[in-house]
Amino acid sequence: MHSRKITWACALLLFVSEAFASQAGYTGSSVSKNVNPYAGLVWSWGGNGGYVPDLVLGFNNTRVKLAGETEGEDLSMQIKLKGGFAFDSIKLGYLNGRSDQQGEISIGYRFTTGAPLIGGSLDLPYAKAGVDIDLHGNIVPSLMLDSQGQFAEPQCSRKTGVAGRYLDAQCTKPEPGLI
Repeated sequence: MHSRKITWACALLLFVSEAFASQAGYTGSSVSKNVNPYAGLVWSWGGNGGYVPDLVLGFNNTRVKLAGETEGEDLSMQIKLKGGFAFDSIKLGYLNGRSDQQGEISIGYRFTTGAPLIGGSLDLPYAKAGVDIDLHGNIVPSLMLDSQGQFAEPQCSRKTGVAGRYLDAQCTKPEPGLI
């Protein structure tokens, strides 16, 4: 019963954090800079041995170009909820891809096994699927649902003409199909 309450509390935290996440980008530039805090619930196979998810707290620092090309960093910490709160791991990752999907590679340390780890994942809006491997040889695949949506792309704001996505920072070359 206690674990069910924790799961519901974390689910509420996950959805509430989206309302407070900073999704602002800089308008009128060829690059949108995003710094987004997020929270998530991650289910690991071979990690916690049950249906109780772990809590993940982190933030992304990304740069998105006009064409949607995205790169940036992700810093996160994972907290075990099964059997009480316990700090599990910390990871620093590099992500690269498009504003709506990225590949991520990461390095970190898993405190529960006392070993450094490397990881890889596919990041989508509100979800992440990945695998971590620590130096003890433990392979831990996981699936996370989180509050991180699609990264904001740069938008041009014009006083006259068509507003929206342009191919240049001066807002003179509209994206094909815009006009």
